[in-house]
Amino acid sequence: MSILSEFLHQAAPKDGWGTAFVTAGLGAFVGGWVASRSFTKRAVVAELNALSTALALCFSISNKFIALKLQHVASMKQRFHQVKREHEEFMRRPMQARGRFVFQADFQTLSPMLVPIDELKKTVFEKTSIRGRGLVALVDLASSIEGLSEAMESRTELAHEIRNRSNKTDEDVAALYFGIRMQNGHIDERYSTNVDAIYRQTDDCIFFSRILAYELVQYGNSLRRRHMWRYWLGLPKMRDADWSKAQAEGALPDHAEYERWLSGFRALGRWEKIKATFVP
Repeated sequence: MSILSEFLHQAAPKDGWGTAFVTAGLGAFVGGWVASRSFTKRAVVAELNALSTALALCFSISNKFIALKLQHVASMKQRFHQVKREHEEFMRRPMQARGRFVFQADFQTLSPMLVPIDELKKTVFEKTSIRGRGLVALVDLASSIEGLSEAMESRTELAHEIRNRSNKTDEDVAALYFGIRMQNGHIDERYSTNVDAIYRQTDDCIFFSRILAYELVQYGNSLRRRHMWRYWLGLPKMRDADWSKAQAEGALPDHAEYERWLSGFRALGRWEKIKATFVP
């Protein structure tokens, strides 16, 4: 006789109908409890696996934009502003001492990044219950990726427009490139602002993907702690990436630039932290 059967036999009344009724009731209760426990464990394990998948996708996106910044965007911005400063110094010289300003315009094409943002959104929105700062970071990450792609496409269009402008002079090219006043008094800053926009939006993609990765780790480990002893979960802790190399290379944006965004989220109180960590 099993332990459950023996328990039900001892706990039930000794009269016939009463015994059958109580035995059936207790059996249904215990069976339902076991089934509910098994279902909850599967749900927790499934969410933890989804969080691990989301974290891997997030790291992939972060690394792609860090590589983009180090290989192309940072040097593009540096070259542009260096030449722009040289042109400003040239324009401050007396007219008779200027001569001709010669520079190499940088019209390098940047192709929009192909990153698994749709897979990341589907995983986080549909398979996890993360809330708060992590969810907002995901929304802002998706928006930043879209904005960066649009800025890259605009750069290509502007470069084509400047190169193929009819009846252009050297002064016209410099004015369009640097965003300074043209001979007709018009100022077109589209190209110069586009360079800075690409740099800022690349930083945004790095920042929001790192914030999301951090929040995924915190939420995943909190979920694991709440259920590991109850269900004997055999899953390892989630760990954030080591960003020290990227930090040393100057690839990570300064969090001070995002102080307003970061300050929009209220810090949890002591009891709220304990409840989030240990209470299912």
